[in-house]
Amino acid sequence: MPQAYRHNRIPFKPVRVILPFAAGGLPDNMMRMVTPRLSESLKQPFVIDNRPGAGGIGSLHHLTMEALSGPLKLGLINVPYKGTAQSVPAMLSGEVSLATSALPLLAPHRAGGRIKLLAVNTLKRATQALDAPNVAEVTGLKDFDYSPVIGILAPAATPRAIVNHLSDAIAQAVRHPEVAQRYTTLGIDPVGSTPEEYAEQNRADFEKYAKAVRAAGVKAE
Repeated sequence: MPQAYRHNRIPFKPVRVILPFAAGGLPDNMMRMVTPRLSESLKQPFVIDNRPGAGGIGSLHHLTMEALSGPLKLGLINVPYKGTAQSVPAMLSGEVSLATSALPLLAPHRAGGRIKLLAVNTLKRATQALDAPNVAEVTGLKDFDYSPVIGILAPAATPRAIVNHLSDAIAQAVRHPEVAQRYTTLGIDPVGSTPEEYAEQNRADFEKYAKAVRAAGVKAE
C-alpha cells in the first residue's frame, strides 16, 4: 500500500474514545448517540472508555459556580464529584445545597417538585425551561455565559488527512436526523464544526476559564 494512502486512512482496529466523564451524564449520552453512526460510516468499531476526572476539580460545573461565588461573594464551598450522575443524587438527598447540571438530567426532578431551578448558565434563556431566568437576569453579571461546548479531540500527531476524515464523519453523525432530533430534545445544538472553528472556540473558552481559575485560586491535584 502506498505510504501516502496509509497516512490518509484510519488504522483498522477498534477506536477507543476516552471520555473524561462518568457514565450516565450528558457527555456520555451524547457520545453514545454518535459512536454507532461513526462505526457504521467508517466501517470499524468505536468503543467508549469512561474515565472520570479528578473529582470534578476544574470542571465546567465547578468553574461556573466559582465564577458566581467570587463576584457575588457567596462563599460557596466546592464539593467535588466525578460527574452529575453522582452530584444530582447528592443534592436530592440533601448532602449538598446546590448543584449545576444539564437540564435534561434535572427535568424530571424539577417536574416532581424535588428541586428548584434558580438560573441557567447560558447567555439566553434555555428553550427547555423558558420560565427560568439566566444568571445575568438574576445577578446582574452582564454577559455571563458558561454554556458547555462539547467536542472530540485527537492526538496532536494525528495526520491532518485523518483529522479531516474524522471531522467530516463526526459532523455527518451529529447532523443525522435521528441524532439531531435527540440532541434537540436534550437542548443541544448539533453544530458539527470544522477543526479550525473548534480550535478558535477553544481559545476563547480557555481565556474565559483561565480567568475563573485564577480568581478562584483553583489548584491541580
